[in-house]
Amino acid sequence: MTTMAPFSVYLGRGAIPRSAGEESWAFSCKEMFDVAGYPATCGDPRFGALRGDRPTSAVVTRFQEAGAVLVAKTLQSELAFSGLGENRFYPVPTNPRWPTRTPGGSSSGCAAAVAGGLVSFSLATDTAGSARIPAACCGVLGLSLAGAGNWLRDAVVLSPTCDQLGVLARDHAALHRAVMQLAELDEADLPARVVVPEELVATRCDRRVARGFERVVRRLRDAGVAVEPCSSAAFLECERVQSGGGVLVLAEIARSLADFFRAVGHDVAPEVGERLAPYHGWSDERIEDLKRRALTPLQAFRERERAPLLLPTLPALPPKCGSRTPIGGFTKFANLLSESSISVPMSGVGCSVMLSADRSAELLAFSRFLASAGPGRGRRT
Repeated sequence: MTTMAPFSVYLGRGAIPRSAGEESWAFSCKEMFDVAGYPATCGDPRFGALRGDRPTSAVVTRFQEAGAVLVAKTLQSELAFSGLGENRFYPVPTNPRWPTRTPGGSSSGCAAAVAGGLVSFSLATDTAGSARIPAACCGVLGLSLAGAGNWLRDAVVLSPTCDQLGVLARDHAALHRAVMQLAELDEADLPARVVVPEELVATRCDRRVARGFERVVRRLRDAGVAVEPCSSAAFLECERVQSGGGVLVLAEIARSLADFFRAVGHDVAPEVGERLAPYHGWSDERIEDLKRRALTPLQAFRERERAPLLLPTLPALPPKCGSRTPIGGFTKFANLLSESSISVPMSGVGCSVMLSADRSAELLAFSRFLASAGPGRGRRT
């Protein structure tokens, strides 16, 4: 099978060797970030042309100044929309873990570059799972950092409420090294207690993922972590509000892209146009009202329950290339809760698990523990 490279712009510095050590610190970035001479395209070349010349985004510069080598910018879904990595303008990169399956999206190239050993880590954005979904599809670590607005201030922001900075890495050491450049990390152990909304897991996961998730739960309990059920009511109510009154992230994306849509005459992929059409012309007041109603049940949940939230990253294995099967559903809650979240692939389990928490250090401790149980790649199927 021909491998489709994950790069949209190759900067000619050379990829890291597969046996690279700590001295080789190469990275890539999603097309939501500017690199001098290469404006962010958001997965659509017309967007980049309209964006004009801009300096390199601050978060990219931060890593370059720390000694990391920017190898390339990476392919992504059109307008960062598809969780399956679809794009009319660019090819979908091959999933190095499962070549016949989708690499996920929207940060498809980021995940493929890391999984293929081309870079140590990649910078992405995560609006409702845009970094963690492809990380899970390609069997790598995916971290979404809340409160990272300062690093996104000069990047393409589509949903001010939900957008987070994503970091994908091949292993825990590479992830930890990258995060150390973004925030001061205190020492943390595994959380003593985590909660699982069991109704969501029981009703939305296929059997293979449910079995794999239960094995992870047993592993955590064997390590002394109290894994306890919690009510799914807040999550279901959040979805019910948005099912009847509009999806918050879509309303914010429509507002953020309004000028672009006017410039291109709404010539976007049908699946993008159809989903955003109901939100064109929404007032700021209407969006804020939807935001309040959608977030209220989640905020009430967090007032009652502060333990980190444990879920599978995906409800099913990554679908075959070309499938229209949705694979989101769980990842969005961390963004709506304004919490950081990490997706970790599990050896021998065939699925990735996700923890949402306030503290990045707890998420890295979770990653470190699961990595110690074995290599982070599930079995091929």
